[in-house]
Amino acid sequence: MGILWDAGGDDRYRASINMAQGAGHDFSLGFLYEASGDDRYDAPNLSLGGGNANGSGIFWDVEGADTHLVKAETTLGRANTDSRGGVRDRIDTIGLFLDTGGRDACPTGKVFARNGRLWTQRGVNEAFPLDTERGAGVDTTWAPGAVRSWRARGDQ
Repeated sequence: MGILWDAGGDDRYRASINMAQGAGHDFSLGFLYEASGDDRYDAPNLSLGGGNANGSGIFWDVEGADTHLVKAETTLGRANTDSRGGVRDRIDTIGLFLDTGGRDACPTGKVFARNGRLWTQRGVNEAFPLDTERGAGVDTTWAPGAVRSWRARGDQ
């Protein structure tokens, strides 16, 4: 289990190698929690709430106007189990992306990931999907001090 817990500030996260910024791999848990600030995430594959090979990845940025720079597949709340036909097929792989406040700059190549959106993602191997690959994300735009609810608004 690896946890990065940041209480606030305008931070810059940059990783050039896979398995970073809230990713879990091979039966591990990776969790990145960022409480506040206008943050920038320059992320590789297997990041920002990516789960891989029966791992669980959780990314939660609570509030702030953030920038998410990512092009890779197993990110933004996506789960991927590479193998097919073995015992790993029956064990969960989980990816969860939460950005619960602020208007964010979202990646241009990921049209589903936008302010005010809630999404689910299938595993990378869409030709042979597994029910145990579970990926989801939400990007809300709650204003500081507002009464929060778990409903994503449609303001894009």
